[in-house]
Amino acid sequence: MTKVFNTKWFNITKFNYGKSEYYKLNQSEGIVILPLTKKNELILIQQYRPCLKKKTIEFPAGSLEKNETILNCAKRELLEETGYISKNWKLLGSGVLRLERENTKNYFFLAKDCQFLKKNEEKNCVKFFGKKEFKRLIKKNEFDHIAATVSLIWAKEKYNINFID
Repeated sequence: MTKVFNTKWFNITKFNYGKSEYYKLNQSEGIVILPLTKKNELILIQQYRPCLKKKTIEFPAGSLEKNETILNCAKRELLEETGYISKNWKLLGSGVLRLERENTKNYFFLAKDCQFLKKNEEKNCVKFFGKKEFKRLIKKNEFDHIAATVSLIWAKEKYNINFID
């Protein structure tokens, strides 16, 4: 493999498979959090995404730092992005988001009974959604974090937490 592009967040390598040339995105493992308040409201964030040139509504998420466990990463990202903490964490599952271009594993967590601790550190807006409001977001195509929807399926199947039907 030959490194063809490098940033502090990711690099791209080129390799051959058979007679074809391929490129692979290499980055840190990531986490996605499905956070719920004690009232069973989803805690989502709205933030400006320069690549999309718009504000998005999404689940808290982020990348592992060096020598950080996936659970500690999830706890850190939840606090940084929302100002909330949880003592009730469940690993929902894991997988690769873009099978054709990377092998980076992402871990999906459920954080139940989230409690406010302090104002979030990021420049985003924290928003709360009950099932009805969240379904309205989906129907109006206003929920942007498509990769996070697998969390909703796992939460429903494993813990009977249902925001999707």
